[in-house]
Amino acid sequence: MAFPKYIPNLAAQHPLYLFNQFEKFRDGTREDYVMSKLAKTLSLEERINIAVYYSQQKAKSRTGGDPTKAEAGEKLFAAQCAGCHGENAQGFRDMPRLAGQPAEYLGIALRRFKEMDPTKHSTPMIGVAGVLSEGEIEALAEYLAGW
Repeated sequence: MAFPKYIPNLAAQHPLYLFNQFEKFRDGTREDYVMSKLAKTLSLEERINIAVYYSQQKAKSRTGGDPTKAEAGEKLFAAQCAGCHGENAQGFRDMPRLAGQPAEYLGIALRRFKEMDPTKHSTPMIGVAGVLSEGEIEALAEYLAGW
């Protein structure tokens, strides 16, 4: 079954990261029409079990895309992202795995961070995404999707 390209791949994410995201959807810190409702219906044990389950799944890379953009994205990733997300984009603890995420999802996420008001949100991604051009966002998304 193929998922829409705007939905993140949860496989191989760190369980702490996944659990923390569930908690953010549950308490309204993070909003999504489906996930916010779902997180409120699950028990603590269910949220933990789901986080552990997805953390143990194998992440699969995506194929296709624009190799020229991906090459530019590789350089951007090394300079802007690897320090927090790991040199292989694998993520750890409370930093998400970016490798193998759908390019469309990554683009949406980066644009959302770019538009966030830093007086209302506290994430270092506001500063990181805030300086990226649309072309750089597309390049990063293409590169990371191909892992």
